[in-house]
Amino acid sequence: MTMASQKPLTDRKPGIVWKYAHYYPHSPAMPFRLPDPLNSTDCVTLDHPELSPCILKREDTLPTGSHKERAACYQVSRRFEEGNLGCLISSSGNAAIAVAEYARKANLPAFVFFSRSVQNSKLLAAAEREAHIFLSNKPINYARYASRIFNLPNLRPSIDPDAASGFMSLGFEIHDQFMTSAPAAVFMFTTSGATLLGISAAFDLIDSSHSIWKTKPALHAAQSGKAQDLAAHFDARGTVNPKDAVAGIGGLSGSALVPELLGRISLSGGSAWALTSAETESAMQILQNAGIKSSPESAAALAACRRWRQHGGQGTALVILSGRAYSKLKTPVTSAYIHTPESYRDLRQVISGIMSHD
Repeated sequence: MTMASQKPLTDRKPGIVWKYAHYYPHSPAMPFRLPDPLNSTDCVTLDHPELSPCILKREDTLPTGSHKERAACYQVSRRFEEGNLGCLISSSGNAAIAVAEYARKANLPAFVFFSRSVQNSKLLAAAEREAHIFLSNKPINYARYASRIFNLPNLRPSIDPDAASGFMSLGFEIHDQFMTSAPAAVFMFTTSGATLLGISAAFDLIDSSHSIWKTKPALHAAQSGKAQDLAAHFDARGTVNPKDAVAGIGGLSGSALVPELLGRISLSGGSAWALTSAETESAMQILQNAGIKSSPESAAALAACRRWRQHGGQGTALVILSGRAYSKLKTPVTSAYIHTPESYRDLRQVISGIMSHD
């Protein structure tokens, strides 16, 4: 990988991100738009007595395994155009895998910061995409340090506004797939809130331009684990024990996007739901009975829809299955791309060596 020899990519047919390029606040010039998936993700009907009418949007079938691909494509393309010498991200998995994929397409080094407890299967997925991986007990702090010392953009969705811009494509795509009649409600698992923010912004732009929707969908956030900031405000039952979670493991509270999201969810007529592990696992079983193997976060979104129905929710529900299910690898992952720095000094030395070599 040679950072000094970056060249613009050739033009191609726009896919799920770039066909909406004219809507984004800062779209990269055409030569810097990295190749995005060509086909929209499918919407399939789930027939279940407690949930119908319910439609599942299969973001878990995207090439990198999650909806984070949308943001990563936009974020890395922006950094590519700016001439950055690389990019970095701290993540619990999916966002890092997506960033690694698009950094490789741009011939840029990706520096990924994982907790030591990251799933081996996600660790392997990032290593296979040639990301330089740093395992530690403080991945967010290490990422901030590396970003400051080496002037590398931090693409963590909660702090990079370009992430929400990239997620706008999901909102536009939902409109295109439900052009004549909007779903009553949209459900999605949320930690930082960047995805829901992007969807909401897209719905606003559509509403002010050419939409024939009579009403926009209500936005509903599913939450569990440590990140329950939205549910703490909306869920009458209150938050649940952060340890009682199979979804959102690795997510953190305190996202800077929470205040804006509280307003957007309220204006949409939506809510936020705190889910227990039992509720998520029950929803996971419903998906499996339908022949769908998806992530715990996808199941938590379905569990939120189920609670909404129990509280009298009416109309068509659109549940976003945000990520694929990763198998549990018991064999340790070994790779030259994996580093385990014991200090900030170690981290600095490793990254300096990588950048000087590249």
